[in-house]
Amino acid sequence: MKLRVNTCPVCGRAIMQPSTGRRRVFCSARCRQAAHRARRRELFAVLVGGGGADLAGDIPDLPPNPDDAVIAAVTGAWQVVDRLAGGAAVARPQLSWRCKRASKELAAVLRRYFAAPR
Repeated sequence: MKLRVNTCPVCGRAIMQPSTGRRRVFCSARCRQAAHRARRRELFAVLVGGGGADLAGDIPDLPPNPDDAVIAAVTGAWQVVDRLAGGAAVARPQLSWRCKRASKELAAVLRRYFAAPR
């Protein structure tokens, strides 16, 4: 039986690949779990925009002028569109298409009712 050698994307160790059957991607369950956690951290950072610490704090007050409050909300919604689109690029396939679809649908609604800021 021929063996092919690849390297683990997490730790860089050699992985012996059998010539038949499913190819191994990681050298161990430990590296597979580490890669999974890294993907989740990256997705969270993209969706939250690096402001994860802000989620624990209080919700900021809206501007006193109602028009300014609407502008702030619409601007925030456009930021959500961008974060969802960015999340679609790094998420696993089962979540990626949902991020992409939600981003497109929210953008369509915002374009329909408000002028796009772009």
